[in-house]
Amino acid sequence: MTATPLRDDNRDTYLYFGNPIYQYSLRQGIEDGFLAPYRVHRVVTEWDAAGWRPSKDELDRYGRAIPDEEYQTKDFEKVVALRARNCAIAKHLTEFLKRSDRYAKTIVFCVDQEHASDMREELSNLNSDLVVTFPDYVCRVTSDKGDIGRGHLGRFSDVETQVPAILTTSQLLTTGIDAPTCKNIVIARVVGSMSEFKQIIGRGTRVRDDYGKLWFNIIDYTGSATRLFADPAFDGEPVLVTEEEMATGLERVVAETAAEEEPAERRKYYFDGGQVEIAAYLVYELDPDGNQLRVVRYTDYAAERIRSICPSARDLRARWVDPDGRAAVVVPNGTLFGDGVCARIKAELIRDFNLHTIVRLPNGVFAPYTPISANLLFFDRSGPTKDVWYYEHPLPEGRKNYTKTQPLQFEEFSPCIAWWKKPKENEQAWKVSAQELLSSGCNLDRKNPHAKEDIAHKPPEELVTSILEKEKQIIEIVGRIQEMLKRKEE
Repeated sequence: MTATPLRDDNRDTYLYFGNPIYQYSLRQGIEDGFLAPYRVHRVVTEWDAAGWRPSKDELDRYGRAIPDEEYQTKDFEKVVALRARNCAIAKHLTEFLKRSDRYAKTIVFCVDQEHASDMREELSNLNSDLVVTFPDYVCRVTSDKGDIGRGHLGRFSDVETQVPAILTTSQLLTTGIDAPTCKNIVIARVVGSMSEFKQIIGRGTRVRDDYGKLWFNIIDYTGSATRLFADPAFDGEPVLVTEEEMATGLERVVAETAAEEEPAERRKYYFDGGQVEIAAYLVYELDPDGNQLRVVRYTDYAAERIRSICPSARDLRARWVDPDGRAAVVVPNGTLFGDGVCARIKAELIRDFNLHTIVRLPNGVFAPYTPISANLLFFDRSGPTKDVWYYEHPLPEGRKNYTKTQPLQFEEFSPCIAWWKKPKENEQAWKVSAQELLSSGCNLDRKNPHAKEDIAHKPPEELVTSILEKEKQIIEIVGRIQEMLKRKEE
């Protein structure tokens, strides 16, 4: 089993092992709900847009003359290191995180170990307010860091830890790591290989609904993502190797492996001067058919989707005034307790609309596309919200979840529909005031107060401590009894 697609740069693997018997594409995984969808942010600095050329007789940090050439993105940090460009990228990324979530797990892919170190330094300086409290807020994980780097990586991958929040790396984190809550993939180097590109973005495709990880960002400072997503080979029809290629290729693989040598280290120049700003910032998403990336603004996207439902303004007004056609949305559990931007949206929903009912659905309702539990949020424009009714849709007796072969049937909503006409508290329904929800940071993830409590399973460490404490109390009681018996005998 491999997550590496067939390309010219890794054809030897397929020549050795043969063609796969089954292939499952990234796009299929996203459509089926097993992998997280993404949004691409293309960011262009002035030097990436127009190139950079040194002034006449320009010297670098070490007093060496920088050759008078025009350097492009592919040369940055390989031929010439530009401190001002690194600073501009770090500043933009920091502002992006401040607008969204500063503790969102983020991996920055750099050109080499030295570049990863420079980016870590720039990001640490720009986030000094957090670094004072959390010295490991930004860490570098490269091959030369050894056990220290592996320690940073282990804490980054742990869904329960807050820091490190940002890792800078070069090649080390393209494969072989599992970071379920990674929300931002940052590309600060040119990626020429399609297989490596898929491995890089694969670091963000895990779904963790329980931690609010349902999608991720690809922040592209080199044009690699937009270029490779446009490649027809990206998630196209599988390319296979023939039996003849396998037979003749195996000998070549063995011969070339013995002849491989480490590439000679390139000479790099270091330019610490100049100023550079962000020249362009575009946001891309997949088109409605999931085929290619397109530039989009949210307002344009929303208008397009509404027009597909209501072709005219008259249709829209008719649907809006119809009480039976009021708004409802389906959201996963992660949205109910999500903070940051998610919490602000929920606050607006409560203050500006009447969020009157939340129907909590059990596991498997959308199987096999996703096992994630979902909720139906019903609201209208008669707000603000005063109280929110919760209704917990029960599973059929003897069932633990819904499945593809045993899905939720419309008839099972009959008790909910009957309750809807005259809502009142019962074993499945309860009410929470809007004030209580707002004061809790808009946490809408409210459990059924009438449900029977499950047996709490404490962690082993807590159980051992509890047992030892009880044994200590027993020994003390036995000791007191022994003293009482001795005094009685006397």
